[in-house]
Amino acid sequence: MLAWLRAGGRYAVAHVRGGGDGGRDWHRRGAGRAKPRAVEDLVAAADALVEGGHADRARLCLTGGSAGGMLVLAAAGLRPDLCAAVISSAPLTDMARFERMGLGRMWTREFGTAADPDDFAALLSYSPYHLALDGAGGRRPAVLLTGFHSDTRTGAAHPRKMCAALQGAGAPALLRYERDVGHGQRAVSRAVALAADAHAFAAERTGLRPRPGGR
Repeated sequence: MLAWLRAGGRYAVAHVRGGGDGGRDWHRRGAGRAKPRAVEDLVAAADALVEGGHADRARLCLTGGSAGGMLVLAAAGLRPDLCAAVISSAPLTDMARFERMGLGRMWTREFGTAADPDDFAALLSYSPYHLALDGAGGRRPAVLLTGFHSDTRTGAAHPRKMCAALQGAGAPALLRYERDVGHGQRAVSRAVALAADAHAFAAERTGLRPRPGGR
C-alpha cells in the first residue's frame, strides 16, 4: 500500500458485518443467511466514500481476496455503477456449488448449504457467478481475477468460471492465473509480481499517475 499512497492514491478498509473485527456477534450478523448484509455494508461504505468527497466512482477500485474476493465481486454485481474496477484474488464465485469445490464442504456454518432451500435462496441472492450470468447489459466495472492452480482451499475453478461468465456477458475481465502455487504463502518474488500487476491494473483503471519523484 505504501507504493500506492506515495503515487497519490488513497486506501480505505471497509469493516463489514460478517468479519471478525467486531467480535463474535458482529461476525454472526453477516454469516449464513445474513451474508447479504456484508455485501450491503460494502456497498454502503463505497457510497459513503463517494458522498463524503473522498473518491468518485470513476476512480474507485474494490479489492479483496478469498471470501473477500467474493464480497467485492458480489457488491459490483449487485451495483455495476458502484466503482470503476474490481480486483478479486482467489475468490469464491459460484455460491450454489461452493460445497463441491476445494474445501467448501467445511464452510457450511459460514455460508449455509445449497441443500437447504432458505440457505440456497440467500446464496443465490449474492452469488457473483450467477449475478454475472443474469445481469443486464450496460456498463460494468473492469475486473481482474487472480487464480492459483494448486488452490485447494477455495478451488481454482472459481476464478476461471467467473472470468468466462463476465467475458460472456461482455464485461471487461482479465484472469491472471498461476500454476505451482496455492491459496496461501508463496515466494516473495511471486508475491511482489502479483502485487505489481494488481497495482498496475488499479492505476490504469482509476487514472492514477505517479507523482514526480515518486512522492
